[in-house]
Amino acid sequence: MDRSPLVQIKSLSDKGFGISDTSRELEVLGAYPGEVVQISDRYIKKKKREIAFLEDVLERSCHRIEPTCKHFSKCGGCTFQTLDYIEELKYKHSKVKDLYPDQKVDSIVHLDKLTHYRSKMEFSFAEDRRGNKYLGLYEVHGKGKLLHIEECSLIDPIAMEIKERVYQWWHECNLKAYHYRSDKGTLRNLTIRKSTYTSGKMVVLTVSGNSDWGMKQAEIERFKEAAAIDADTSVYLILQVLQKRTKTKFFEMHLAGRDVIEEKIHLKESILKLEIAPQSFFQPSTLILEKMLKLAVDLVQPNNKMTLLDLYCGIGTFAIAFAPYVKQVIGIEINANAVWSARENVKRNQLTNIEIIREDATVFAKERLEENLCIDVIILDPPRSGLSDDIIRFIFALMPEKLLYVSCNPKTQKQDILQLEDRGYVIEKVQPFDQFPRTPHIENMIYLTLRS
Repeated sequence: MDRSPLVQIKSLSDKGFGISDTSRELEVLGAYPGEVVQISDRYIKKKKREIAFLEDVLERSCHRIEPTCKHFSKCGGCTFQTLDYIEELKYKHSKVKDLYPDQKVDSIVHLDKLTHYRSKMEFSFAEDRRGNKYLGLYEVHGKGKLLHIEECSLIDPIAMEIKERVYQWWHECNLKAYHYRSDKGTLRNLTIRKSTYTSGKMVVLTVSGNSDWGMKQAEIERFKEAAAIDADTSVYLILQVLQKRTKTKFFEMHLAGRDVIEEKIHLKESILKLEIAPQSFFQPSTLILEKMLKLAVDLVQPNNKMTLLDLYCGIGTFAIAFAPYVKQVIGIEINANAVWSARENVKRNQLTNIEIIREDATVFAKERLEENLCIDVIILDPPRSGLSDDIIRFIFALMPEKLLYVSCNPKTQKQDILQLEDRGYVIEKVQPFDQFPRTPHIENMIYLTLRS
């Protein structure tokens, strides 16, 4: 293999790394097509990928811009921070278009705001052998090495202020960062949420459930004081208990503020009011979520005769958005915290035609396969792995008139779409969303109808 420290970049990988024009491809973070870059002689192998480190750019792309964050070269959070945003959108659109060459792929829906768009960020604790403490994100090529983060343009500045307050608290106490291989230490993760439309904030400290490394009451009190930046801050402690041959268990302790954080979703004809619990999933960009929900309702054209099934309903966002227009909504969700939030959100929005069922979507599909359910619309927002075979069979048994499939992994989504097309479903719209600006990640919505 040509291991010259000078390589030309020919394209971008799925992860947004520059791909070298060499006999064996190298991936280079921060390098863009058309550039000639100098790389180090150190490489990292990840499965079939070989990753090189960027040392210098000798011939620059006209689309290269200066980074705005001092952590850019090491942090894996903003891969595209040095790429012009128009080019970033073109790259993301091409990723989806390559999957659907025979379909019209609409222009990617995006925001003008490229900073502070995330409503949630999770930081990890770590210590080195010299006792230096780190509270931040993992280095992009660090093999598990943590980078202490002092600034971040992805989340609201007040979240970073809270993070620094917690970091100072850690310096003032004797608690150790958790080490997963030895199951020693206390502090695992710090999760911070900030509502987009309210003043609500939530701070969650996840600690080891190993009783040998438990926190003392005085340490908990001091943490609460550091995290509760004002009266609108909800503070939680979560114990993560590991046991051999059993599922990991999580136990919540509510320390301060409200027990939930409130968010609002502005739709065309209403404003949804949602409550989010500490362990509930919620889309990281509220502003993009609003655009997704508005388009979803426009595409499906719901009416008061329809029954809608939301197979991965989370805290009920899509279900609640559709409920005013349809006869009945059934939401399926496995996470107990999300189910609780969904049911509370149904009450909060004064809706009476939604049933939230706590069940794994695949188990629900297998158990209801033989039932004669009459479903007009199914909403699908599965994990990155896509739909299970049982879910596919369930859809084919019901054969609803309309399907709305949202995915953060367009590749696995495409595999499922091919199966749906084989059974008579037709793609009506392919709409990508840029929910994660400055990163290579993309959300994709596909609307399908059953061929007459």
